[in-house]
Amino acid sequence: MKTGFIGLGQQGKYLAINLVAAGHDLMVYDVRREPLEELVRAGATVADSPRAIGRHAEVTAICVLDDAQLEAVVLGPNGVLTAAAPDSVVVIHSTVEPSSIAKIAAAAAPLANRSQVSSRTRHAMCRPASPAGRFCGASVRQN
Repeated sequence: MKTGFIGLGQQGKYLAINLVAAGHDLMVYDVRREPLEELVRAGATVADSPRAIGRHAEVTAICVLDDAQLEAVVLGPNGVLTAAAPDSVVVIHSTVEPSSIAKIAAAAAPLANRSQVSSRTRHAMCRPASPAGRFCGASVRQN
C-alpha cells in the first residue's frame, strides 16, 4: 500500500518504522533531517513537502505536535490536501482540538467519493502494520 507519514518525533518515527518494516511503500516528511535519515535506512522514501505525500499516498498518517502544525501540513499551500487523490485516507494521531478536525474534514469533503457512501455511514479501515498491531483509521461522512 502506498502510505505517507508526516511527523517523525518520539511517537511518529516508531510508527513509521513499523509501517516500512511491514512492507508498505512508505514516503515520509519531517522538518528535521535526523529522523528522515533513519527512515531512509529502514527503506522509506523522503518527500520534499506534505504535498508530495498527498500525491503519493493512499493513506497518510500524521503525528505532529499541535493544531498549527496539523493545519499547516494538511491545509497549507504545500499541504496534503493540495494533491491528495479522491478517497485517500488521512489518519491523524495528534492530540488536537475538535475544531481543527472539523476544519480539515470540511476541506477534505470534496475529495470524498460520495456515490459510494450512504447517509451517515461509518467507515473504518484497519490493515496489519506489524505482527503486534494494526494500522487503523475511521471516518464519519454525512450526505
